[in-house]
Amino acid sequence: MPTPNTQLLQMHFIYKNTNIRDDELKVERVIQTPALTEPLFRLAFTTTTNSGTRVTYRSYLNRRGLETYIHSTLKSLRVDHDPFDIVQVSSSMYPSFMYKVDEMGWEIRDTIMDIVMTTLNSEVTRVSAVRV
Repeated sequence: MPTPNTQLLQMHFIYKNTNIRDDELKVERVIQTPALTEPLFRLAFTTTTNSGTRVTYRSYLNRRGLETYIHSTLKSLRVDHDPFDIVQVSSSMYPSFMYKVDEMGWEIRDTIMDIVMTTLNSEVTRVSAVRV
């Protein structure tokens, strides 16, 4: 049984040579209820406004909507006029990976989407860790 509200995925959009904080995307699976016929995911996107304020936007998407959102975000990275330098992808099932945006062709986007979809389609349970 998956742990409710477990953070499944996090993406950091990084500018290397600025003082601007990373944009951040977090994905959690929402508690499954009888009224939900399919899993629902909570998306939290945090960015810095032009005035320097940190703002978080939350939305709820089904699996297909979340897949479309992440795929379009990855495609947009290559055509952005003020692009990020690096995208860091952290999944609850994989090590953390960093990708250079200027090298992000379809192969890298497909690799990231494989990580995303494998994570979303898995039953992830958070387990306590013991400090050694």
